Amino acid sequence: RMLESQRIDPADTSLRAIMRRWIENEEGWVRDATTEDRWVSFRALEPILALDVSQLTQQVLKNYVGTRSRQGVLGSTASKELSHVRTATHAWRDEKPGRSLPHGLNFNSVLRVAKRDTRGESHPHWEPEEVALILDVAARKRPEMVPHLSFLFATGCRKGELLGLRWEDVSLSTSRLTFQSQPGNKGLKLHPLKNGRRTVALAPATCELLEEIRRSRVPIPEFVFTGRKGEQMAKSHFAGWWAMLRPQLILAGCRPLKLHATRHTYITLSLRAGIPPAALSSQCGVTEKVIWAHYAHAMPSAHASFDVLKNVRGQNGDKTGTDFGTETGAPLNSGFQNGFFAQPTHTPLSSTPASTCDAKVRKLRK
Repeated sequence: RMLESQRIDPADTSLRAIMRRWIENEEGWVRDATTEDRWVSFRALEPILALDVSQLTQQVLKNYVGTRSRQGVLGSTASKELSHVRTATHAWRDEKPGRSLPHGLNFNSVLRVAKRDTRGESHPHWEPEEVALILDVAARKRPEMVPHLSFLFATGCRKGELLGLRWEDVSLSTSRLTFQSQPGNKGLKLHPLKNGRRTVALAPATCELLEEIRRSRVPIPEFVFTGRKGEQMAKSHFAGWWAMLRPQLILAGCRPLKLHATRHTYITLSLRAGIPPAALSSQCGVTEKVIWAHYAHAMPSAHASFDVLKNVRGQNGDKTGTDFGTETGAPLNSGFQNGFFAQPTHTPLSSTPASTCDAKVRKLRK
């Protein structure tokens, strides 16, 4: 009855029909998500889905990876897209005895090569235009997520730190808040942060966001960011919200990155704007060594200062400092206005020749 309602012929061997049958039968998809919502995630596979399973060859897979690469998509992303085709075709083959895939077809060899194409960017991020697009789509499709996403983009905190934030840890009068616990992956029990408690500074726009959240909740719940009914949220609960919003973002033209990319976006755009890595490491709860090792590509060579390398240590150090501002004392996230990043007003960093910068970065990464 399901196949007849979807008008899919069970004897149809086109990859489009095989993929749609796999989507319908596959368990583990987000609850309440329709077939069309799930299908959005495979829009990029249209050139392959137009083929019959007998036409699927090794060269077709390589051409697809090459086409996605020319479109600016990382090979690791194309590898994930092709892995869905591999899973669907293998499920179709094992569904009925006698079925087989074309001779010489080897998904693993193509996926193994494609995964190596990360182009030096192990922490992908969204651009400011995409941040504005994400918040706009969320406001129209899932408005309950707008405060959560705005706070993630404004502070660069982790998902667990967001969901474990209590009102007693927020001080709007001093524009400070303290992250000290997070819920588990499925349960609601709070656990201490692995790196210890951390105090961060808040921009005026972020303080206004928190004040608006407090006024809209009557009575005021224990946690700052809650579900629709004011209940505490687990990580899996919030991940379900994001999984429902993600297809809409893909339709709107946004890159399908993970939710943790909000943190990479905050760090990358802050470094582009000239925020000192020493102050940024205290704000985000990571060491300067991590900032230099993973986000050096975001630092403008003409304005990068590597003097702080002298103070880089292997240990985490104290993350509960008092001054997390820029060189002029402005909050780190003062550039976040109305859902996207603007140029903050602060003193530019001293300049260092690009060759010296690159040499020190390579040495530190090694």
